[in-house]
Amino acid sequence: MSRRRLLGLAFRLLALVGSVALTLLLLEGLVRLVGLESASYSSISGFCRYDPQLGWNLIPDNHTVFKGRHFSTLVETSSQGLRDRYYPLEAEPGRERILVMGDSFAWCWGVPIEDCFTKLLESQLTGTDVITMGVPGYSTAQELLLYERQGREFSPDRVVLIFVGNDPVDNLDNRKRPRFMLEEGELVLTNYPVERRKSRMKEWLRGHSRLFVQLDHASQVGQEMLRQWREGRTESGSDPPETDPFALPTGARTEEAWTLVEALLSRFQRSVAADGAKFDIVTLLNAKEFTGRIQEFCSSRGCRVLDFDPLLRLAESEQRAIRIPADGHLAPEGQQLLADALLAFLE
Repeated sequence: MSRRRLLGLAFRLLALVGSVALTLLLLEGLVRLVGLESASYSSISGFCRYDPQLGWNLIPDNHTVFKGRHFSTLVETSSQGLRDRYYPLEAEPGRERILVMGDSFAWCWGVPIEDCFTKLLESQLTGTDVITMGVPGYSTAQELLLYERQGREFSPDRVVLIFVGNDPVDNLDNRKRPRFMLEEGELVLTNYPVERRKSRMKEWLRGHSRLFVQLDHASQVGQEMLRQWREGRTESGSDPPETDPFALPTGARTEEAWTLVEALLSRFQRSVAADGAKFDIVTLLNAKEFTGRIQEFCSSRGCRVLDFDPLLRLAESEQRAIRIPADGHLAPEGQQLLADALLAFLE
């Protein structure tokens, strides 16, 4: 190919790249000018960023709408990375502090923050801060590490851990999350640094380009529609038979899971006690076997357990709208039920 033709080809290629770049810049400006809200269909991808120790953690100072099949709610985080307001590390004189930790249930999936059980509880407790420190998708191991790194800095008087039925399985999972192993009875952190769930480029684009956020949300919606179509589910049709997302690991892994849970809770309780705080556990959507074991664990170590499942089953037997449809997380009425149960439990 002649030099002249090569120069012409290079010029056309540069013109094409420049045209695409200019189009993207114009679309980015249009999205910002119109003021389209940032939205996400995914709790982890849309609201969390990579953390080499924890796997992921909430993005500070983030304002994004969380959209599901049956809900749409604004999720805002403080500069401290909490789905809550800003809290000075030292409590005001005379005020007590309760730190609530857990996964998407403690993050208050799918409801406005004012309907979150932590904020409902705070409004009913005089002179008490109830700090929301839930992160979607977290295992007990991640919650323990988050407490030891950041949670204890708030000097809580009480730490309430929301323990959900899928936690035993998640604690055995080391795919893009930290995993503790037991070696001669001691917890040893493995899988560190944790593998990224999404690329650096995608994370950067999500933090800097509103156009990318819109395209990413459209892609998430499309993938969800395709998944529903593959399962034979339509908006007008009925859902397929439900499976239990909180089932215990089977066979020998049941004992392996419990042994690890017991070690994690022991370290959690010791860390909280070393900080001069009380440690309580709320069991939610748990198999009876694990709830009973957690109750036995706490009875021998001075912590307390609130088993929320009987209240949940009773409310659902009364046809109350306790959970978000086709989802499983607590709806506003379920959040109020949990807040009331915690109020009675703490008092």
